[in-house]
Amino acid sequence: MQKQVTTKFLKATLGFLAIMFALNSCNQKPSKEAQEFNSLIKEVLAVHDEVMPKMGEMGKLSSELKAKADTTEAGKIYRKALDSLGNAHDAMMKWMENFSTKFPYAKDRLKGKSTEDILNDIETLKDEQRQVYHVRDAVKGSIENAKNVLAQ
Repeated sequence: MQKQVTTKFLKATLGFLAIMFALNSCNQKPSKEAQEFNSLIKEVLAVHDEVMPKMGEMGKLSSELKAKADTTEAGKIYRKALDSLGNAHDAMMKWMENFSTKFPYAKDRLKGKSTEDILNDIETLKDEQRQVYHVRDAVKGSIENAKNVLAQ
């Protein structure tokens, strides 16, 4: 009888420890590198999300500028503003395509990656961060310029 109680106690204890170990491993903080990666990707995507809604506004402004752009001296300013909008739009589309190639959507983009892989991704993300800020500035600048030209 004593042996049965000891065996049951041992099994219960091992089961409890296994559950505690599983829960503890689920609660472990991501590595410093993973935290940096996650922070950078959130920032890059936030800038994208800030700029993306402006694509509709760019289309509307482009239509207004096209109606006024022609080969006359007066029409050249509209054409220049239209070209600026087009270049900013193209830059956004190109950036999105390149970004999605480098960082395809996945629930866990770091799954199966080594620390070295994550560090390489961080460097790539820093470059993407610079690019998306450049695109954001181009989009905002071209919109502001188009509005100013149309207001003349």
